[in-house]
Amino acid sequence: MEIEWIAIEMIAVFVDGLTKVYFLNSRFVSKNESVLPQLFAFLLLVGWGLTATFLGFQVILYNGMVYVIVLAYLLLAKNGTLLQKLFGMVMTLALSIGSSLAGAGLASLVTE
Repeated sequence: MEIEWIAIEMIAVFVDGLTKVYFLNSRFVSKNESVLPQLFAFLLLVGWGLTATFLGFQVILYNGMVYVIVLAYLLLAKNGTLLQKLFGMVMTLALSIGSSLAGAGLASLVTE
């Protein structure tokens, strides 16, 4: 893998984790005032994303684990009903699909 693609993958995983945590923090009130759950969720998402990307895990395994992390974060660190939290996870899925489409569009521009 060329260094340019490594940098692009690292930026994409970083932005993807950041957007997920930002979206969830903007929609749900935290159970406490500590920033540690948000930081831990972000680091877990980025760590898993980089691991899955560079070890070549299948997409279904990567995405499945991402949504387990997101749901665990919502259940443990955020206030709201179970239905609200499941809807938040579905909205995160929609955000992920949108960012993947945007990333594919940017990648196609770079390769032309």
